[in-house]
Amino acid sequence: MLIRTINSLWMWQSRVESRAFHKATTNIRQQQEELLQLTLRDNANSRYGRDHRFSQIKSLEDFQKHVPICDYESLRPKIEEIANGGQGVLTSEPVLMLEPTGGSSGGSRLIPYTATLRRQFQRAIATWMYDVLSGFPGCRKGRAYWSISPAAQRPEQTPGGIRIGFDSDAEYLAGWQRWAMRRLLAVPKSVAQLRNIENFQYATMAGLLSAKDLALISVWSPTFLTTLFARLPNWAERIVEDIEAGQLHFPQTNADPNFKEFSIERNRSRSRFLRSKLKEFGPSAEFLKEIWPSLSLVSAWGDASASMFVPELKHWLPDVPFQPKGLLATEGVTSFPLRSSHGSALAIRSHVFEFQPVETAVDPTRPAKWAWELEQGCRYQVLLTTGGGLYRYAIGDEIEVTGFSRQCPLLKFTGRAGVQSDLVGEKLHEQHVRDAIRRSCESLRLEPAFAMLIPVHAEASDQHLAPGYRAILVMRNLNCTTAELETFERHVAEKIELQLCNNSQYRYAIGLGQLRKLDTWILPTSPEQAWSVYESECRRRGQKSGDIKPTVIARGAGWDNVFKQVRRNDSSQAKDR
Repeated sequence: MLIRTINSLWMWQSRVESRAFHKATTNIRQQQEELLQLTLRDNANSRYGRDHRFSQIKSLEDFQKHVPICDYESLRPKIEEIANGGQGVLTSEPVLMLEPTGGSSGGSRLIPYTATLRRQFQRAIATWMYDVLSGFPGCRKGRAYWSISPAAQRPEQTPGGIRIGFDSDAEYLAGWQRWAMRRLLAVPKSVAQLRNIENFQYATMAGLLSAKDLALISVWSPTFLTTLFARLPNWAERIVEDIEAGQLHFPQTNADPNFKEFSIERNRSRSRFLRSKLKEFGPSAEFLKEIWPSLSLVSAWGDASASMFVPELKHWLPDVPFQPKGLLATEGVTSFPLRSSHGSALAIRSHVFEFQPVETAVDPTRPAKWAWELEQGCRYQVLLTTGGGLYRYAIGDEIEVTGFSRQCPLLKFTGRAGVQSDLVGEKLHEQHVRDAIRRSCESLRLEPAFAMLIPVHAEASDQHLAPGYRAILVMRNLNCTTAELETFERHVAEKIELQLCNNSQYRYAIGLGQLRKLDTWILPTSPEQAWSVYESECRRRGQKSGDIKPTVIARGAGWDNVFKQVRRNDSSQAKDR
């Protein structure tokens, strides 16, 4: 009863912002102009505001004339100054903390957070939460699981005394909402203190299995859940025993010395119920359906490269509605899903948005478009102006306009802008590679469950060999023997290569011998295992778990060695069988 009351209160509190948003969709130009003038006025006394004459900007044209488009590298010296204690650099109000983000291609970034930026996030979250809790009434009946990325490092401060990183995702919320979330969480916040990823997954799975009233799951990537569910055959019985005992015993006992044993609510009746359903159904989709009868919605990325992993998630939870997430990044929130719309709504009350048409994005002399100038079916790159000190910031995301809710554009994420591989000048773009793999597999009536193009560089022992690419694939429906696999891999590689050669620069590089021809590895493993290999390597290279987005182009060197070990192990197991 208490859980339902808290959810209902959250819903009704969010209703005010939801109404304000829907009212703003009738005149988005007025909403965006007012937000821009407020942002400029509030930050006119910052050094950035003085340098770019914020106080003199009276029109949209003035703003685009006096304020340049920027990216993180152009702001890095200023953010480093903030980290060292500088005041009034990008914003007039103080920076509360710096949130680390790795981005899709790695690299360390620290995003300034102010009270205004936090409120801007809260506006979008409130509108989405009202839509979820009112549109999916079952979500009000139980607890929720919200993704909390494992802590990559212990809490830190910059040399200037500014905290680095949120303790949890709940810090995006307002005070009352944080209080509510603590009482609604199916998995306790303390799980985020576990630094070993396997122990984190074990504790998370234990918390979820314990929650008989689980009603809502909101995570970033569908692979977060499918990787957890793939652990059930090995972990389910052990977790049930731990729930009965009220103590977790981690798989990696020496990895988290402060948490060798982790308390969990002792629940013998729940453990008996779980054991009976395991005996009846095994660790399967039917098992999950039985143990979570109240689960009413799963929200995760569903666009671009993440769409490849959605079928596996639906296999595990076939009867639970799935809602693709909007576009939310550490830097700001671009869009959020609405139940009644085909696409995610632009967060017009959160930030000021500009859009560069993809085909003209390389031309800085062409003015960017405003939200009310967008056209359905066209693709754009997103520029953000936020209360955190990012002005006309190229966040690196590409979107497609799928429709409109009144005047508000509805968006679909199509990939990272500029995410391309360029070994010798071929400039392979993410969407082209994704389409090439999809079309090639469709022509062979294959369904890839994991697909990634990795750069392959010459080895020290064979420096004359040209660089090239290798397609790493996991298929859902491939039927061939181990002996036939090598021939089939060559056939798939030829199909993909033919599609990639639609890029004239790639075709030219192949013809000149600058690039070797594509080859393919089809891994006889699960998509969850392949994703875990990629995710683990990204974390090793410094990315946070929550920043690792599905992609079809791996960036950087050394990926062939990462997947070579998987291929070798799987081949050995296949021979043993």
